[in-house]
Amino acid sequence: MKKINCLIFLFSLVFFGCKKDIPEPDSNSVNPPPVFTELLCSGNYDFPEIEGWKLNSKALSGAFYSNGSEAYFVNEKLGFIFYSVNSILFKTEDGGDSWKEIAGEWDYFRLRGFSFIDENIGFIYGWQNSTELGNVQKIYKTKNGGDTWDEIEFSLEKTFSNLNMINEMKGYVSSSYIIESQNRVVYQLFRTRNGGVDWTMVKDSLNSRIFFFGENYIRASGSEGKVFISNDGGDTWDSRVDEFFVTNKLDFIDENIGFASFFDIELKVTNTGGKEWRTLIKPEGSIRDFQFWSEMEGFVILRKKQSFVIDENNDCFSILYTSDGGNTWTESHQVINLRLEDIHVFNNGKTAMTLYKPDNIYLPTKMIKLEKE
Repeated sequence: MKKINCLIFLFSLVFFGCKKDIPEPDSNSVNPPPVFTELLCSGNYDFPEIEGWKLNSKALSGAFYSNGSEAYFVNEKLGFIFYSVNSILFKTEDGGDSWKEIAGEWDYFRLRGFSFIDENIGFIYGWQNSTELGNVQKIYKTKNGGDTWDEIEFSLEKTFSNLNMINEMKGYVSSSYIIESQNRVVYQLFRTRNGGVDWTMVKDSLNSRIFFFGENYIRASGSEGKVFISNDGGDTWDSRVDEFFVTNKLDFIDENIGFASFFDIELKVTNTGGKEWRTLIKPEGSIRDFQFWSEMEGFVILRKKQSFVIDENNDCFSILYTSDGGNTWTESHQVINLRLEDIHVFNNGKTAMTLYKPDNIYLPTKMIKLEKE
């Protein structure tokens, strides 16, 4: 009987957990960071409803399962999913209502990322296994919105990551190497001016692995608290040191206003191009992703540990939304056993998309579409 009572108690905690209110900001401080203290899921919802947003949740048509599917959206209509288990690229032109398979040299291809200039011109890069050469880095380019892809023969022999094309001709990649005498990893930044064929090093010994690239400006950060700033496309650099500033993501909406996740435990903002930062939110959980489309409006995907559950598959996920620059936040229902992925925002903040994946790898991935009411 005691065992049954304990099970009922745990069941009620998981499915009927306490409702949590986000605290009001202190009127005597400027933009105080809200602190979330309740770690238990408030419900076993299969979609994260959020006030002020209309939600459309549906299973994606096609063989998109939790294990090995990566998504990228160019806009609210055009998107791609690469299913690495079977090396298949899919495309949607109607916001995920239907998908078609895209032919290409995808056998044994392992996706690293997409970089689109507009709805027609884009790049895809990753590793491809060859029986003769082993793992080979590949870059493919499309000029027709992803219907066909051509391989780019490039000169860079370094192992690279973070392909970011600013326009059809200019783009950047980063490469790392180890200084054994100092037992640390440093990065090099390379630039192309002819569409990815030739690459020139523009910065060596960057202690950074996270980059953001604008039309003519670059922001970079990594370990040891350094923030690297370039306002001329990488020709000259300034660096600032903040011993507490180590970020896992950078995102700027212009050369002055930007956001960064600090160790995934707090979200920071700058309006000085990265020279000074302040905290927007410091939740008791980890920041899975974030996306701002103005200085005032943005989303944060939050992952929370349940205090009494050891298995990480039972973590809670939710979406936070702010419309006043982080002074106040609205939190969605929390979901359990479903992993929310990166969030994409389009149409001047009126439409947002994200995928969520069941912990059971054989269940289909679903797409969430949020539209501002």
